[in-house]
Amino acid sequence: MVKNLVTLQLRKLIDDTAKIRQGVLRAVDKRYRRAGAIVRGVGRRLVRRSKKSSDPGKPPRTHVKSGNIGLKSIVWFYDANRKSVTIGPTSKPGESGETLTALAFGGMTTLIQRRPGKKPKRGKRVFIKKRPHMELAGEKFEKSFPDLLKDLY
Repeated sequence: MVKNLVTLQLRKLIDDTAKIRQGVLRAVDKRYRRAGAIVRGVGRRLVRRSKKSSDPGKPPRTHVKSGNIGLKSIVWFYDANRKSVTIGPTSKPGESGETLTALAFGGMTTLIQRRPGKKPKRGKRVFIKKRPHMELAGEKFEKSFPDLLKDLY
């Protein structure tokens, strides 16, 4: 009788441990997703609409409401297996993301001249100096929400 009671108590303890582990993993996932959404929002707010280009070292400016370098192109993705969040601008299907990479890290890109009612015309290759905005968004997030990702495990 005592042996069965001990076995039942051990089974209950193991079941409770699994439930606790699931609850902790759910909480961790929730925090990472919240962090991704906050950093994405900060990154979108750093990009300003203007006809003028931004200065090197400052966040890029957008000339359109949406599109390749528009505000809607900034997305986030949470990978539950790796417990990581990827945040940043993405290109439209069929377009290369070299302009976005050049804006974030600096580098070469091809200018494309868009003309109403006509096919886009490829222009010359130019060097773009670094205009980081997701790094700045991450730094602002760390200052504003220092406790959100602290003590996750």
